[in-house]
Amino acid sequence: MFRDVSQQLTQSLIDNNTIKGEEREIYRYGIQQGLTLILNLVTTLLIGLLCGMVWQSVVFTMMYIPLRSFAGGFHAKTPTGCYIFSIVLMFVVLLAMKFVPFTHFICSIMLFVSCLIIVLLVPVEDGNKPLDKIEQKVYRKRSLLIWIFELIATALCLYFNLMSLATCLTLTLTVMAVMLILGQLKNMMIQL
Repeated sequence: MFRDVSQQLTQSLIDNNTIKGEEREIYRYGIQQGLTLILNLVTTLLIGLLCGMVWQSVVFTMMYIPLRSFAGGFHAKTPTGCYIFSIVLMFVVLLAMKFVPFTHFICSIMLFVSCLIIVLLVPVEDGNKPLDKIEQKVYRKRSLLIWIFELIATALCLYFNLMSLATCLTLTLTVMAVMLILGQLKNMMIQL
């Protein structure tokens, strides 16, 4: 999404002798990723503001991204598609938190099902980033460690009746489970 801007900024750094020409691609990639991260964070905050749910958008993002990074799942074909999908996903999650009456029972059922899916499927690789055997083991281990932390946090929130936070964390794990299923389905369709 920021390829042209990152190329221009990298060229400017080279022209000013700040970096060497042979480091061009590393810096261009880093600048592009940094700009994408900033855009995503600003968008998350704006969506949270629009919905009147800033802390929920931040908590969801903080819990979702680390698990998603290692667990994998469905990925859009282009960065723009990913960005649009992420915006829609954030709105859906926040609107669900706002309008669906989540109870202890509903959260517990969602948590049980999503955790079962996560444990059975992680990691789900993408066609753009296949994983070798060692990466599969490492990503699985990291995914499960993050999942355990998030599961404990969610269980504690439910135990102490912190339903807003418990709902947010439950939806994080539920969305992750859905992304894993979608990723598996996409991989199966590609193999056909």
